[in-house]
Amino acid sequence: MIALCRAISAEIFKLKRTLALWMAIITPLAIIGLMFFGSLLRQNRIAGGKAWDWFPQIIFSLWGLLMLPLFVTLETALLSGLETAEKHWKHLFALPISRTALYMAKLLVGAGLIGLSTLTLWGGTLLAGYCLRWLKPGLGFDAPIPWFEMLQKALLIYLAAWLILALHTWINLRWQSFTLSVGLGMIATVVGAFVTNSEFWARFYPWTLPSVVISGDGAIVVQVLGLGILGGIVVAIVGCWDVVRQDVL
Repeated sequence: MIALCRAISAEIFKLKRTLALWMAIITPLAIIGLMFFGSLLRQNRIAGGKAWDWFPQIIFSLWGLLMLPLFVTLETALLSGLETAEKHWKHLFALPISRTALYMAKLLVGAGLIGLSTLTLWGGTLLAGYCLRWLKPGLGFDAPIPWFEMLQKALLIYLAAWLILALHTWINLRWQSFTLSVGLGMIATVVGAFVTNSEFWARFYPWTLPSVVISGDGAIVVQVLGLGILGGIVVAIVGCWDVVRQDVL
């Protein structure tokens, strides 16, 4: 546990040398900003006055289907980029600290960055809707703010994304290629845009789980959430076992 804490501290310190931390804030705010200015230009009431239902649903859906998978792809690539670019893996694996701690530190810091982006998404959506209430009173944001329901949806998206995070962490640390990881992430996200139209396959494809979890009914949510969490844990264990037994040249 001490080794893991030290490895996590080192990873957090190294974030200052990457765009990973800033991306966790900028990325969700970008999609919120687009929706905010788009809503600001509207002249009629949104969704018959149910703006607090429509506004966060559109933002969370776009985030879960498109932006979050690409964000996870980029963040995991950035986290392993310093060691890969400067060929530090051989040095790190020679240190008196377990390889398992190094691997899990990357995974947990990645989970923390995605958690930060989730909170930014939730808080930014609330702030945008509140501003629209005062700037454009006729849009329908005068209803009570469903802040808790929005937080629940944001957390569901976060938990469903664990499987994507575990897969990309494994890919990055196993093959140590920024191009490979980003390329696979982009292809998988594009494929997910088509798979999401399939009611059956969308519940099993890792890159569509975050979007399905906020649009399905109770049984589907439980299934998708279980696959995202348990699948993420299983892939994390298998990926860690695979990486730590590799020879680093």
